[in-house]
Amino acid sequence: VSSGEKATSLRYNLMELAAEKNDVISLGRGDPDLDTPAEIIEGTWRRMKTTPSSIPVRGLLELRRSVANHYQITKGLDFDPEQEIIITNGGQEGLFLTMLALVDPGDSVATPDPRYSSYDQAIGAAGGSIVEIPTGKDLRFELDADDLRQGIQDAKILVLVNPSNPTGALVRADGVRRIAEAARDLDVVVVSDEIYEEVVYDNERLLSTVACEGMRERTVTLSGFSKAYAMTGFRVGYLIGDPAFIDAVERLKAATSGPCPLLSQNAALTALE
Repeated sequence: VSSGEKATSLRYNLMELAAEKNDVISLGRGDPDLDTPAEIIEGTWRRMKTTPSSIPVRGLLELRRSVANHYQITKGLDFDPEQEIIITNGGQEGLFLTMLALVDPGDSVATPDPRYSSYDQAIGAAGGSIVEIPTGKDLRFELDADDLRQGIQDAKILVLVNPSNPTGALVRADGVRRIAEAARDLDVVVVSDEIYEEVVYDNERLLSTVACEGMRERTVTLSGFSKAYAMTGFRVGYLIGDPAFIDAVERLKAATSGPCPLLSQNAALTALE
């Protein structure tokens, strides 16, 4: 049993114990302590009355178009909703499908340390090995450029969780550009987990890795609705990547979970509106 699997088991055991008490404050998982907005709940039910029940594995085209429109408006990035976006059963499925699609047995995947423990399980399930890139208090838990280059020398993939889970550290624009430069120089694919991008102070705006020069074809963007819209229970996320990657993820998803539930996709559509 890996350390990541042990950590996950312990986490869920502690969550069950905490649920039995009324005075426990969780400093663990990043679940919002807010209810899903009533407007999202009400809008979801309205959509459910008119949406056809048949769903493509990639997700409702209307939702994929809405995700693409969101990136165009907020970041000036253009994605093809039919070829470059797939809806997943939350970010958790997104990260597992990503690793299964990209990692071959024996491949090395570089990740910051500390990190979200589910990445250990996803990388292990795909047969990969982890290369840890240290961060710490002296670095404000941010990735050091020299440590990063050393860590990805022999790696196929770099996982960038920005803002970080669990430390909350934010890699700002200059840092993202340096990471992108290193990835280009060393021919590394970046999996950019940006699910916490709306949970920042001072209206700081995240520079998405895919927006950096030369990164369009070597970046997978992972995000979702759990954190920004307090929708953890709906289990709806998405992946953005090049068409060949999305094709591979679609095949894996069709063979495992199928499309994300219609109710959850309608909730995501309502949230983006």
